[in-house]
Amino acid sequence: MVKKTSNGIPEIETFAIGDLVAADYNPRVISDEAMAGLAASIERFGCIEPVVVNTYRGKRTIVGGHQRVTALQQMGAESVACVVVKLAPAEEKLLNVTLNNPRIQGKFIEQIEAFIDNLRDEIADDKAILDLRISEKVNQLSYFNNEQIEFEGDVVDDPEAEWEGMPEFDHIDKTAFRTVAVFIKDDASIKQFMVLMNINITEKTKYIWYPQIEIERLADKRYESVDA
Repeated sequence: MVKKTSNGIPEIETFAIGDLVAADYNPRVISDEAMAGLAASIERFGCIEPVVVNTYRGKRTIVGGHQRVTALQQMGAESVACVVVKLAPAEEKLLNVTLNNPRIQGKFIEQIEAFIDNLRDEIADDKAILDLRISEKVNQLSYFNNEQIEFEGDVVDDPEAEWEGMPEFDHIDKTAFRTVAVFIKDDASIKQFMVLMNINITEKTKYIWYPQIEIERLADKRYESVDA
């Protein structure tokens, strides 16, 4: 269970980082690049998301926030605010996976880059966007804007010339001539439809071709020279 105060708010306690124990099963990993962004976030805003610690049977096991604790240690912090839970081992692991589950964390909107561009104008601080690893697009542009890129030989700005000597291939259009949605009223109707079309439809059938064709698989195909 989650330890709560009388008004239902999770209990917050401050622990010395040296007293916390990392969960040896923790399934979450982080790259050096992402860790640098996390550290920049903590340095700018503080550790505003508390670490989750399980005090079951007197232990102080980190359930959520392993990477934040690592970043804080690297920054020289000695203590951290923690949400306290008291869970049996199996429940503790379930909470850990839940806290780290990307399937329940949502995702950015498709217009996120435009949103970030507007944010850059508002805060007038490209360094913050870069340090926090907020935008891959911004990071890539920054690299090319700030680094001197040198090419050996002549740079050819001609797609046709660039393609010269590349393998040629004939692409046959195998897309459907036309698609039509068919709505089946009931089980009897689908049986009649299968007899009429001379096809078999199962619960896994997502589409059909008329007339029927052999579905080709491309996963095991590769380019070969005509001289091979």
